[in-house]
Amino acid sequence: MQKNKRTLVFMCLTLLFVSNLYLSNTFSQNHASLDLPTGATARLDKGTIEEIRYSPDGTRLAVAGSFGIRLYDTQTGEELDLLIGHRGIVNSVSFSPDGKTLASGGRDAVIRLWHVRTGTLLGILTGHPDDIEGVSFSSDGKTLASGGFDAVIRLWDVRTGRLLRILTGHRGIAYSVSFSPDGKTLASGGRDATIRLWDVGTGTLLRTLEGHTTGWVSSVSFSPDGKTLASGGRDATIRLWDVRTGTLLRTLIRHTSWVRSVSFSPDGKTLASGSSDATIRLWDVRTGTLLRALEGHTTEVYSVSFNLDGRTLASGSRNGTVLLWETMPMAPAAPSQLLVALNKENLINTNSRPLETSLLANYPNPFNPETWLPYQLASPVEVRIAIYAADGQLIRKLDLGYQPAGFYESRSRAAYWDGKNAVGEPVASGVYFYTFTAGDFTATRRMLILK
Repeated sequence: MQKNKRTLVFMCLTLLFVSNLYLSNTFSQNHASLDLPTGATARLDKGTIEEIRYSPDGTRLAVAGSFGIRLYDTQTGEELDLLIGHRGIVNSVSFSPDGKTLASGGRDAVIRLWHVRTGTLLGILTGHPDDIEGVSFSSDGKTLASGGFDAVIRLWDVRTGRLLRILTGHRGIAYSVSFSPDGKTLASGGRDATIRLWDVGTGTLLRTLEGHTTGWVSSVSFSPDGKTLASGGRDATIRLWDVRTGTLLRTLIRHTSWVRSVSFSPDGKTLASGSSDATIRLWDVRTGTLLRALEGHTTEVYSVSFNLDGRTLASGSRNGTVLLWETMPMAPAAPSQLLVALNKENLINTNSRPLETSLLANYPNPFNPETWLPYQLASPVEVRIAIYAADGQLIRKLDLGYQPAGFYESRSRAAYWDGKNAVGEPVASGVYFYTFTAGDFTATRRMLILK
């Protein structure tokens, strides 16, 4: 096993606002400002990235492709491991629900099971005669599903490595597989332009969903409540299905090329899609409204994945780029730019200067006991924040000093208040106001502590 450790340096965070989601901890605070062109690209490795997945607890990011599998610490950005064993490109990865095991499937027709903490190879599952395109763990971690070029889905006993059953029905490559949250249903998408729903316990085909107009249903994903299935295909559409009835609920049309990947946010309110048109799009699941178009990749986006808390979206593209997009609550607006990129050479291009200075809403709100106070600076300036009680009494001053122009909106960059007054005493529940002063600019917002 090769083991490389490398701390990734992240440059100038530009936040992307998405409704109904909240900001998360960003990786490292080692930021440097570069005056570079609009947009961003960063190469994680020389070669194609096929799939990226967050671990269930959000502490690891697995990146699979022609280089093998790289594991990153999502808090520090450190590369923890390089898993090498597949002979050829790794097409798919899936974490077990407890986060201890990673399954991978590749063009060598082999499934490999890895110990996440140590990088040890735990086992090899063989049976597919050709490329494996998708792997997925069941919700209890006992069963692994795999699909591939032979148009067959296989179900495996993870503990013993025994093949449990073979599911046949697709007329062409089985590209994607996904278990429902309760583990009772398996969805598969195929080159025959269909999605098939299977009873995991019996292997029975429950129903076939038809609607994509061109073959290659490349991604399927269940909503967290298991009631809705999203599918993305070569026809440049995303389709949302009622799992119980098989009814097509709506078709989302804004991509201009193949939709390679779809992923629900943990609260089920937002769907992310990645496409060969080099964009990621964020959708309101209930209404089908397009919330955001994320532009930063320069080649096909092959994979998207939400972190567990819904605060970060990762996207990976064909040319070896992984972009991380940080999100916070805000109504739909014009597209924003890149948050962070992982880069093997620690270089990054990014647009890092907002058009105007502004004070944004704190998050979380209500809160107890801590909150973050985000803002944007259009030019370098001295920054101060004063926090007041509802009766006008000054509670705390935050002198942030001289700061360069930029976006100060992630938890690593926004102002932080621990809910204490100037002498370190926790303040009582109630309404508070914070006044932001940046040079000649002043703005005040309201926040609420609930204990």
